[in-house]
Amino acid sequence: MEWFASFAKPLVQQLSDTGSMIVELGSAWEKSRPEMTTVPLISLLGFMDAGNLHLCQQFIWSIPLKLPTPAQWVNIGRVRVKDSFTHIWFGKIPNVKAYYRNVFREFNQSMKRLLRNGRSNSGWRSYERAIGDKPFVSNSGGSIPPSVLEMANTNSSARYLAF
Repeated sequence: MEWFASFAKPLVQQLSDTGSMIVELGSAWEKSRPEMTTVPLISLLGFMDAGNLHLCQQFIWSIPLKLPTPAQWVNIGRVRVKDSFTHIWFGKIPNVKAYYRNVFREFNQSMKRLLRNGRSNSGWRSYERAIGDKPFVSNSGGSIPPSVLEMANTNSSARYLAF
C-alpha cells in the first residue's frame, strides 16, 4: 500500500493545474479463501491522500470478456462469479477540467424521435423529479455516457485503446 502511494506525488506533478487521472487497480483476493481483500481499496485511498487528490467520480470499467478469475473460486469451487470491473477517477482539484463531448454516444432511437418531433414527454417521474417541456429538445451531438464503461480488452484495435 505504501509502495503504491509513493507514485502519487510524481504522477500529480505531471498533471496540469486542473488535471485528473483515472487509476485502474484490479481486485485482489485473500490467499486460500473465497474472500476479496480490501488492500486495493485502501491502496487507492492512500494514493488519493498521498497525492492530495479529490475523488471526482467512480467510473466502472466493465470488462465483459475478462477471464473468469479467481479460477480457484469461480471455475473450480464455483462459489463466486467472475470479477469483471475496476474503477476510480481522481482530480488534482475538486472541479477538474473535463470535456465529455469526446466520449458522447450516438443518440438512441427514442431521442432521435424526440429531436424530430421537437417536444418531450414532460411531467413528473417516479424518482420525484419534473421534466419540463423543452429540456431535451436541443441536439448536442450525442448523449452523455454513463459512468460504466463497457468494453473488451481482447485485441490491439479494441475501443478501450482509444481512450
